[in-house]
Amino acid sequence: MARRRKITGKPLLVASAAAVLAVGCGTGKGGIVTGNLMPPPTVELCVSVTPESATITLNGEPFTAGCVESYEGSPATLVVSAPGYVSQTLEHRHGDIAQVTVVLEAEPVLPEPDIDLPPPPPPPPPVGNLMPPPDLEIPPVDLPDPPE
Repeated sequence: MARRRKITGKPLLVASAAAVLAVGCGTGKGGIVTGNLMPPPTVELCVSVTPESATITLNGEPFTAGCVESYEGSPATLVVSAPGYVSQTLEHRHGDIAQVTVVLEAEPVLPEPDIDLPPPPPPPPPVGNLMPPPDLEIPPVDLPDPPE
C-alpha cells in the first residue's frame, strides 16, 4: 500500500476556498449555479424632443427627456406625442451610448376651400291653392242634434 502525502499550505487553502464557493453559490436545491453571474453591462440612453411639451413613454412607462441607464442590447420602445403634432414611435436597441433626438412634425392643416358658389335657387311655388277663392259661396250645412 502506497503512503499518501499530507496536504498543507497553499494547496489546502485553494481546495478549501473552492469548497466554500461551491457551497455558497448553491441554488438552495443542492445544485450549483453555472454560467455568467455578472449582470450585463449598462449603457446610457439620452432622449431630447421638440416640442418640449411632448409626452414621452419608454417601454410603456412615462419618461421625461434626459438620460436613463439600461442594459446593453435590451430593446426600447419610445413613443413621443403632442397635441397638434404627428406622433412618432421608435424601436431602439441600446448600444454603447445612444443619443436620440425626436422632432415632431406639425399636423397638416387643411385650408378652407376658396370656391365661389352660386346662390341657392328660390323655393318652388306652392302646388295648388289651399284657400278657396274669395267669391266662392259655401252653402250652410244642417247638422242633426247630438243624442242626449
